[in-house]
Amino acid sequence: MLATLADVTARLGRELEPEETARVEALISDVSALVEAHTRRTFGRVENDVITLESPSELTLELPGKPVHQVTRVEIDGHEVTDWSLVQSALWRRWGWRLRWLDMKPSTVKVTYTHGGDAVPADVKSVVCQEVIRLLSGTPGVQAESVGDVSITYADSGGSVGLSAAAKRSLNKYRRKAGSVATKAA
Repeated sequence: MLATLADVTARLGRELEPEETARVEALISDVSALVEAHTRRTFGRVENDVITLESPSELTLELPGKPVHQVTRVEIDGHEVTDWSLVQSALWRRWGWRLRWLDMKPSTVKVTYTHGGDAVPADVKSVVCQEVIRLLSGTPGVQAESVGDVSITYADSGGSVGLSAAAKRSLNKYRRKAGSVATKAA
């Protein structure tokens, strides 16, 4: 999760009521998942992640999830290879990423590695907390409310929780482009 109960409580400015604690924990989990889905990335350190990529035509294979801390296993088409080097957040291999140099069809490269920052960026944590507080303080399904002559307008929420437009704008700098992993020539 990208925030804690303590993070939300500090920004809320009051202690949580006992009956609110379970709901806030669930909202933190939900909003964290929405943030990672929107940005197309995992925040924090990920140990022993396994990713399968199509082999690039270059000698360098760029790995997602910077920074890359350690690579423990690399396979090309199911065969373990050890003749690679980790250079920053990319793998370099003298003979490229195909088992046979003259093989024209792309290979599948499976990498087991540890990546990501040790801490969630402060602005991401802030967005998660703000969204949790927004969802906590609203009445589910109510879009507008009046007191004089009582008037309530219900939103068509469909029972789902989503990120606000402001949250999405704040997170866009972390958003990865959809598609293949980019590679560069060595």
